[in-house]
Amino acid sequence: MRDSRKAKPPRKAAQDHCKWCTKGSAHDVRLCASTRCSLWPHRSGRKPTPEVIAELSSLRIYPEEDLLTAAELFGNCGSALKAIARRCLDCSGGSKSKVRNCQRVDCDLHHLRFGRNPNRAASPEQREIKAARLKANVERSRRKNL
Repeated sequence: MRDSRKAKPPRKAAQDHCKWCTKGSAHDVRLCASTRCSLWPHRSGRKPTPEVIAELSSLRIYPEEDLLTAAELFGNCGSALKAIARRCLDCSGGSKSKVRNCQRVDCDLHHLRFGRNPNRAASPEQREIKAARLKANVERSRRKNL
């Protein structure tokens, strides 16, 4: 993160990115016709309704090479984090390594590009799992280097 302030919530970040895409016009965001963009259902900053998801259900979402439709991508929940991760993948030309190494820190979606919200604290169980995974990775790399 750029500074010590909390990162934007996913829906607000998606809305701000859509405003950036339309050169700052909230009116153009509302009228956006890019229904294949993964952020389209989240452009208003609110959770998409089931009707919106159903309307998009048969459309393939960018990047189209993965052949995922909106129904498969969002399911019933329509997660903004999934949409953001998908948008970042599209922006990087479908390369996960380019998403990981993204240098566009001024982008509204940068801190959410992995599909995880940095504002959410992990539960004690999740922290234990992460610590065990880190320990196993360190041990594996030590054995590999010997």
